[in-house]
Amino acid sequence: MTTQPRIIFLVFLLLMLSFSACNLFNKYGNSDGTRVVARVYNEYLYVADLDALTMGKSSEDSVKIVAAFAESWVKKKLLLQKAQEYIPSDDAGINKKVEDYRESLILYEYEKELIRKKMERAVKDDDIAEFYEKNQNNFVLENEVYKVNYIVISPQAEEFDKIKILINKGKTDEDFEALEGYCKAFAQSYNLEEGIWKTAESLKSDFNLNTDKSDALTVSSKFKEYEYGGTNYYIKIIEKREKGEATPLEFVQGQIKEMLFNKKKVTLIENIYNKILQDGIAKKEVEIFTK
Repeated sequence: MTTQPRIIFLVFLLLMLSFSACNLFNKYGNSDGTRVVARVYNEYLYVADLDALTMGKSSEDSVKIVAAFAESWVKKKLLLQKAQEYIPSDDAGINKKVEDYRESLILYEYEKELIRKKMERAVKDDDIAEFYEKNQNNFVLENEVYKVNYIVISPQAEEFDKIKILINKGKTDEDFEALEGYCKAFAQSYNLEEGIWKTAESLKSDFNLNTDKSDALTVSSKFKEYEYGGTNYYIKIIEKREKGEATPLEFVQGQIKEMLFNKKKVTLIENIYNKILQDGIAKKEVEIFTK
């Protein structure tokens, strides 16, 4: 559409959406009051067809959305009409291609439903751990990584001085519970138990460390304190793995899960199809003449 017709088209749509009760709509609608947005030959695009696109949108945005969709719809229908003039629907195997595509869609939806029902819990944490243990040599680090405990807290937190006492106290269960309780109440974020693996880059970016400070971090039983931008960071390196060592499970857990899932999915679909085939043969609904 050129600029002027498009402006006219937008104004027309605005009128249709704003004054749906007036006689203008009676002219461009069906006898049952269905509102028409556009027509190409004997095909019609109705306002009702576009409800999902305009739901929750303002009147102004709705007009723009409807106008853009209607223009695209008109162009597509006109182009299809031209194409059909040059390529009749029964030429070039169109009907066969359409049927093949339809069958593919049906099979795709069926397989997707089978997978949803059968494989919701197909890959368990034990499966992932077992695969990792057997294949650690296939997951090698390209850079060093650090397993850390940390506390991120504002020095304005209530009883802030208390955290230094709690961090440096003994390692009894009571000491740990007291520190964890304080962190739950006042820390911005923290990890005190199992630790979390981080690359050198994420260690620097997550805790606002420069290279010198991050390089100074070594495996230790004590937290080191850093301050940046009005926030205090307490970091303890509990494990470090060098380049060339096995990648920690946490880094590859998602990759392994997807790998195992896809393998089980292929097996599941193959088994289902084989069962369907055998059932069909047993019920004499299927005959194969090439064997």
